[in-house]
Amino acid sequence: MTNDDAASRNRIDDELARRTDAARAEAGVTDYDPNAVPAATDAPLPFDPAFDTDEQEIESVTARREAQGATTPLSADNPFPPTRYAD
Repeated sequence: MTNDDAASRNRIDDELARRTDAARAEAGVTDYDPNAVPAATDAPLPFDPAFDTDEQEIESVTARREAQGATTPLSADNPFPPTRYAD
């Protein structure tokens, strides 16, 4: 078998696979024909944390907790995390 024969056989196999996928989709055996799906062309949307409401909420909770002193680092003088209960 020469390279031309192998290339021809690969083209025939590819065509058979394409037709089989189309027939399976038409018969309802598979959900869709993978050869009929267009390539994705949408560029990903840029992410700007300044306009993200979840990011703004996280920053506001963090700022509030820091203002309350709830985020002080642990040290020898402060070995336990802060409690939410009154003393």
